[in-house]
Amino acid sequence: MNRAVDRVATLCVATFCAVALASCAPALHVETDFDRGAKFRDYHEWSFIDSPNGRGGSLGGLDPTLRTLVEDVIRGELASRKFTSAESGAADFYVAYHGGAQDRSTVDTYGYSSGWWEAHGGEVYLVGANQRTVTEGTLVLDIVDAKSRALVWRGTAKGVVADPAEAAEKATKAVRRMLDNFPPRGS
Repeated sequence: MNRAVDRVATLCVATFCAVALASCAPALHVETDFDRGAKFRDYHEWSFIDSPNGRGGSLGGLDPTLRTLVEDVIRGELASRKFTSAESGAADFYVAYHGGAQDRSTVDTYGYSSGWWEAHGGEVYLVGANQRTVTEGTLVLDIVDAKSRALVWRGTAKGVVADPAEAAEKATKAVRRMLDNFPPRGS
């Protein structure tokens, strides 16, 4: 009987640790939005477009290697959706992207206690907290109608980049997750 209880307790502790570690992993937050009036079904060919903050301009933290990676992932994802790269300006839509990174402060709290105070009519209070600075990367992907030059779709991905070596992996995931919603369903 004690061995069964020990196994259950071990399983519970292991599950708790796995969930706790997963919750500590910095998540990638992806949002997309689009023009409800755009006719995405008319889009077949695409090309990159340069913009002051985009591909040919200052990318605020995306080095040439990362730009090449982002472009390769975009090409692959669009090809998998049966879009073809346009020759000499015959595109139905343009793709622009830009990104960067900035530091932000975050506060991690741990534990609340009621202790003696609550027993005597007081409030619950915070036991401890840590402030730390994290680097948050942002990647923006825009789809622009070639004829009207109007923005018709935008994807934004934000995530904590703890190590510059993981930036390439995060950028790849970000582009893929954003383009999971392109073209928008039902449009």
